[in-house]
Amino acid sequence: MKTKSQDRYLSYLEFAGDGIIITDGLHRIEYMNPKAMDIMELEETAVKNRKLQEFLKIHSKDSEEIFNRLIHQCIIKKEPVGLTEGTTFQFSSGRTIFASASISPRIKEDQSLEFVWVFRDITQIVKKEEELKEKNRELQIYREIFEQAQNIILMIDMEGNIIKANPLAEKIYGYTLEELLDVNITEIHNTPTVLESIKESSRVHKKVLRCTHTKKDGSTFPVDINTIYIDVDNQRYLLGVIEDQSLREAQRRDIVAAKRKAEKANRAKNEFLANMSHEIRTPISGIMGMTELLLREQDKFDQEQVENLRIIKSSSENLLNTMNDVLDFSKIEAGHLKLEKKEFYLSEVLHNLEKNYRRLAGKKNIEFSIRNNTDLSRRIYGDVHRLYQMLNNLLTNAVKFTEEGSVSLLIEEVSGNDHNITLQFSVIDTGRGIAKSMVNQVFKPFTQESTTYNRDTGGVGLGLSITKKLCSAMDGKIGVFTEVNKGSHFWVVLDFETLSKPKEEKNIQKNYQSIRGLEVLLVEDFSANQRMLRRFLTPYDMSIDIAENGKVALEKYLKKKYDIILMDIQMPVMDGIQATQAIREIEKNKKHQKTPIIALTAHALSGDGDHFMRHGMDGYISKPYRVNDLLDTMEEQYKISQSKSHLMQYLNEKEEKKRRYQGDSGLSEISPWINEKLKELRKAFNTMNLEKIEDLGRALKEMGSENNHAYLEEEAFRLMLCIRRQDYHQAITILEELEEYYR
Repeated sequence: MKTKSQDRYLSYLEFAGDGIIITDGLHRIEYMNPKAMDIMELEETAVKNRKLQEFLKIHSKDSEEIFNRLIHQCIIKKEPVGLTEGTTFQFSSGRTIFASASISPRIKEDQSLEFVWVFRDITQIVKKEEELKEKNRELQIYREIFEQAQNIILMIDMEGNIIKANPLAEKIYGYTLEELLDVNITEIHNTPTVLESIKESSRVHKKVLRCTHTKKDGSTFPVDINTIYIDVDNQRYLLGVIEDQSLREAQRRDIVAAKRKAEKANRAKNEFLANMSHEIRTPISGIMGMTELLLREQDKFDQEQVENLRIIKSSSENLLNTMNDVLDFSKIEAGHLKLEKKEFYLSEVLHNLEKNYRRLAGKKNIEFSIRNNTDLSRRIYGDVHRLYQMLNNLLTNAVKFTEEGSVSLLIEEVSGNDHNITLQFSVIDTGRGIAKSMVNQVFKPFTQESTTYNRDTGGVGLGLSITKKLCSAMDGKIGVFTEVNKGSHFWVVLDFETLSKPKEEKNIQKNYQSIRGLEVLLVEDFSANQRMLRRFLTPYDMSIDIAENGKVALEKYLKKKYDIILMDIQMPVMDGIQATQAIREIEKNKKHQKTPIIALTAHALSGDGDHFMRHGMDGYISKPYRVNDLLDTMEEQYKISQSKSHLMQYLNEKEEKKRRYQGDSGLSEISPWINEKLKELRKAFNTMNLEKIEDLGRALKEMGSENNHAYLEEEAFRLMLCIRRQDYHQAITILEELEEYYR
């Protein structure tokens, strides 16, 4: 029978706010109050006399199951045992909660043992604590950012008063943090309207305010300000991140200074290369020229003397090739390499290569051959000079490193159609080959397989590097297959345009009849070159006057009319450019016809030719030069000069005719027709349809003549002249001027 005290006890348990479970010594459930059943989602009839472990599993942070361990501790200690923080209850319903609980042992009146479980669901409390911890972690991160930020951070109210500032602000502005809290932003910014500017920049997404701030000591520094609005406790503030631009400005100044220094160094390098080119090319020009003159008269010498002359010529050419490699490499590295495309025939390229390398290979008693499976009658459009240069580099190396056996050049057509062709050039030798460790290095500059003092081949190690760079510039591919003591196979694949015009027979032996008997002024300070050029030109019945510098040349020009002037560039007293400009000024003032001036120069860097042209010269040839190249240039410039003379006469006649009329008539009526023809002309240039260009130029010229439109007639005639002498660049310039005029 229950006593009154037991009834009161059970009544208390029934209404307790915690879950309470009483089990016997074998953990069978004797009692479970309503709160416990509610938390565990159980009914009383389902649990009576069943073991608690069927409905409850207890987990701690470091253990999956601690039910039995808790009972054991309770029995050993004979006192209540509480759960550690983070312990969870997992119920048979599948629900899991964080629990705060204790287990108490109790001896009943019959001396049997029972356990009283008291627990509370604290899941929401744990979650709140975790959320609070997370917020505290975030606050700590924000605090660290605020404290350690590399930019100034200021928080100001809507009146501009500083509410909060980070330590960097104290360091840079020179105020203490307490002093900053008494400062208004206008005192730092020194502009009454700064607050409005800041508010405006905050309204515009990612707008940066650039200005100058003032420190406590009165000094100023440039800043960039990014601002945003923030709301704290229903109060609006402005948060500004201020970046000190002093370092960036200093870095910018350093970059500008470094750039100027690099440009100065580059100019110094170019000046050095130009001077080196001049100082080496000038004597080489004399040596090679005189040697060529002597070899023309070789029947006057014995065999040993002729061989000595050939050695001098070969040594000079080797020195010139080495210098050209250095200059070419400098141009390529500086990005000044220009490809000059023109039409050529592959048969001519192969003929010249075979003639040269059969002789070189014969000296070493090795076989040289060229094998070709392409149509040699096709006209190809591309940079033939660079093609020569690449094949020369590969063939020179092949002959140099082959002591016995053979060297061959194989040309194969990879693909082709009526407009394009892809060719593979293979240079195959039976020489020493290249070690595997060096294969990946052979196309790098200044690289040679042997760098010892007793190496048996010359060169500076630039040939293959230049070849690779030229190949890349022409959108080609290059590679090598090689094996030590078995030879090498270098290959180059290049794309070219093909032209359908049939091959024209060329007059191999030119007599230069058009320039025989010219009056020539040679301006040259190097006496050996003076004598050489006089001997070169005298057989063509030319009258040669010599001036040792630009000042003397100017004096001679004022006393006598010359058909052509050959002008050295680097001379004492007055250089070639100064002399040319003085001559052009005289021609302009006295309205004289321009005398063709050809630069004969040892300068051979990228842009030199354009530089001389801009200063009034008409042609350019680099020392040392072959006599035929010089004669070709003289003939070309003299013909242009004569054409200009006829043109000026023609234009003077047209000007006289124009004065008889009242300006150009009917222009508005013919403008649409002109524009249509100019569009057709542009299309013809795009496809290089020279016949169509000639027809359109003639039609424009005739239209100008019929309508008394002198400008159209003159420019169309100039365009036709340019096409006839293959000066396509100038022709396109004239087209652009016409398009601009009639736009």
